[in-house]
Amino acid sequence: MWDKVGVVHFKSEFVAILQRKYGFQVEFIVAFEDLTREGYRSRTLDEGKTGYSGGFMGGINSYYYFQRNHYIKE
Repeated sequence: MWDKVGVVHFKSEFVAILQRKYGFQVEFIVAFEDLTREGYRSRTLDEGKTGYSGGFMGGINSYYYFQRNHYIKE
């Protein structure tokens, strides 16, 4: 599944990528919870571009990368 404008940016049987966009916090949390429930584990984070808004500075349009637990070998 590929949706470059959605919160769930990409999802396959093995990996998933969430995009956290400003103004879509609730959708991001729901998608994060759904992936966790489906057996995905957050593996890494890309903070994206740095921006300044409302007195706060930090990553905007961050990407969160997940891998399904079944395929993680530690």
